[in-house]
Formats: sequence, C-alpha cells, structure tokens
Amino acid sequence: RVHKVFGRRFSNPEEWNTLKQAEEQKIMVVTPFYNSQDYIIRCIESVASQNYKNYIMYLIDDASTDDSYEIVKKYIESLPKNIQKNFEKNN
Repeated sequence: RVHKVFGRRFSNPEEWNTLKQAEEQKIMVVTPFYNSQDYIIRCIESVASQNYKNYIMYLIDDASTDDSYEIVKKYIESLPKNIQKNFEKNN
C-alpha cells in the first residue's frame, strides 16, 4: 500500500527490499583557503562527516602566509584511508 504525503512516496516495510537505490552522483567540493589555520580543519571535518560518500574535495592553498597548508596536509594524513582518498591538496 502506497501513500502520497507532501509529494513523497512512502511504502510498507514489506516493499523496502524490492526498491532499488539510485546510484549517487559524484560531487566535487572546491575549497580555496588563505590564512585559515584557525578554521580549515572544521571545514574538512564538516565534509568528511557527511553521510554522502561519493565526493571529492579539492583544497587549494591560495599562497597562505601561515601554516594552513601544513595543517591541512597533516590532518588529511591522520584520516582513515577510505576517507583520505576523497581529498586532494594543491598549493
């Protein structure tokens, strides 16, 4: 039995096994940063903690004069290998 509520389709638990999941589209997150050593880690954590796993995040150092690039590099290296693959660092 299927109900329509606010334009969404809801089904009975018996039908859940028969529903096919749509393949996730790959998304790219581009984050240029400049002298952001105080908050760049929070930005990376925010993206890494999402439920959506089919992404790649590009982190671009825009000639920072602080230690932002080194902080980003060390933090990404400390992430689990399956999450590290979703990050690219450029300077």
